[in-house]
Amino acid sequence: MKKIEISWLKVQILLLVLLFNTSLLGQNEHTKRLDKYRFYRARLSSYFVKPGDKVGESIVAYAVNKHRSDIKGFSIGDQTIDLAWYISILSTEYALLKKSNQNTNQTLTELYYALKAYERLDRCETQMPWFKSQDTLDGFFHRYDISLFTNPDTFSILGRNKNLNPRQVFGSREPGLPTWISSFDNESGIHNPYEASASQDQVVHLLMGLSLTYQCLPDSELVVYDNKLLTHKINFKNWSKNLVDVIISHLLQGPHWHLLDPNDKDVERGANALMYAYPLSLIGRQITGKDYDDWWSKSLIAKHLWDLSRVPNWVNDYNSTMALILAALSDSWYDLSPVGPINNTASYIEACGQPWDRQTIFLLLHRFTHQKTKNYACEPILFEQLDSAPNNGPYYWSQDSIMFDCCGVEAGKPKGGWAYPNKFRGTKKEQNGLGKYPSTGNFSGVDYMLLYNLYHLNYQPIPYNIDD
Repeated sequence: MKKIEISWLKVQILLLVLLFNTSLLGQNEHTKRLDKYRFYRARLSSYFVKPGDKVGESIVAYAVNKHRSDIKGFSIGDQTIDLAWYISILSTEYALLKKSNQNTNQTLTELYYALKAYERLDRCETQMPWFKSQDTLDGFFHRYDISLFTNPDTFSILGRNKNLNPRQVFGSREPGLPTWISSFDNESGIHNPYEASASQDQVVHLLMGLSLTYQCLPDSELVVYDNKLLTHKINFKNWSKNLVDVIISHLLQGPHWHLLDPNDKDVERGANALMYAYPLSLIGRQITGKDYDDWWSKSLIAKHLWDLSRVPNWVNDYNSTMALILAALSDSWYDLSPVGPINNTASYIEACGQPWDRQTIFLLLHRFTHQKTKNYACEPILFEQLDSAPNNGPYYWSQDSIMFDCCGVEAGKPKGGWAYPNKFRGTKKEQNGLGKYPSTGNFSGVDYMLLYNLYHLNYQPIPYNIDD
């Protein structure tokens, strides 16, 4: 038998080739994820939001092209929650662009208008149903304004049909790609202005957006160009800090962490925030340096009540998102040990998020917000979520796949749980379009975009560039 000799030099060359190919494979995966973000970002700006300071502007539609023959418009849900995710995306996008020495003008313009949109919703006291003598930036806000104070049928088509024409009807493009809209889908008829009031879940999501703005933007004035190309000098860090102070201070004005309307009555939905007083006071102090404690938030009862939120499945599927955001921002779940308290916030976020596959985004939020160095075992599901997000954007058209002759694709729903307006707020059934009343249409994709930006901030896989 002929003896096979392999020199050490050949082994080294082979190893280098393998390492190079592996590196290229990893680089290609990172590039695909960034390219998907860039597509989602352009899609958001073209069809789901129009930056501006008028009623309904800088408000994100959660869906367009509802799957009903009589609906050709776009839909809004809890506007201030979608606004909070939009603010979060813009703030993290700014940090990533700045780190990569990229142009930040458009991102800053959109962030400027998004924060002004919150203030527009907050200054609502002279409007129905309150009719006070003046508007006040005081932490009470309407969760939407488009169907209360403007003609949504007129507004709906402005700035939301980029490069589309009326012949591009539902089903004429692949799923996830929006088609022409001509109206606003007012799903529940005439809106009750009392139901449009703020609620504690809106507050919690807004605190996420404002916290990321505070962390990602510098403590200095930045030049911002508005839609008329006029310049403004804005300190976004101070702006977000002041808004956090306004919102949390409003909660303290009521009887022990109750959200009150302008008539000093509990808002119609989600008024009682007693369970979350402890982390809310911590978040406020971390950002503003002010003391928001009262006798309740300092009590052992409030602390133990907050600790109940870390018990998997103790809070319902919807409230779990609020608890995970507050935990990620406050870093406040501890265990006692013989050597003293041990911070186990990340471990509890992982355990409490697993029933709904929500742990990934909130572990990333926690890790970035508090500059944690330890990695947790969420990477496999994180990468699966990033890679399974539909290339054309999330959508849900039907529980059964529908074949359209025009584009020749099965267009029922995507895999991986992306069949819901926000994957990280839905139950497992809702994420897969199996809820009792599933949401239909092409969805905004704010869930993927924030997940991606937090992933990039934590891992920094490749240079960040979103310009075409």
